[in-house]
Amino acid sequence: MKKTIILLSILALLLAGCASTTNITQPLEAPQATEVKAFGEIEIDKKDTKAPEHFIHAVESYIKQGLQERSLYDEENGKKISVSVNSYRMRKGMTRMMFGIFAGKDGINSTVNVYTPDGGEVLGSSEVNSYNVMAVGSQDDIARMHGEEIVKFLSGEAKETPAE
Repeated sequence: MKKTIILLSILALLLAGCASTTNITQPLEAPQATEVKAFGEIEIDKKDTKAPEHFIHAVESYIKQGLQERSLYDEENGKKISVSVNSYRMRKGMTRMMFGIFAGKDGINSTVNVYTPDGGEVLGSSEVNSYNVMAVGSQDDIARMHGEEIVKFLSGEAKETPAE
């Protein structure tokens, strides 16, 4: 019985270490309510952050995958998605292993804008923040969480949470 309680406590701590928040500044209309239901071109600008290209490509891949799973991706005729990376921080593996939670949290913060297919009008906007305060997980976990949170906003599944 004690082993079960200890195991459940450890699992709860690990799960509490990963989180995402979404601050929707301009909600999107439901995909069914607009003429163009799908999303297409995904443009990610990492600005002057030190986010590596492979990380940015992973986020883009998770966004495409999530939209395709929901039948909301049409590369040719969809609404344009612009993701601007505002901040990026990822501890090195050795630092994570040695200092864990005391080394600070890993994460990415982005502003997501959705435009009409011609790129003229902003249809919706959100700030997405994904982070991991534990030493468990990797860059790919953060990229996956961030991509999934962006897809939730795009598909209308996101529950707005207050910004930190």
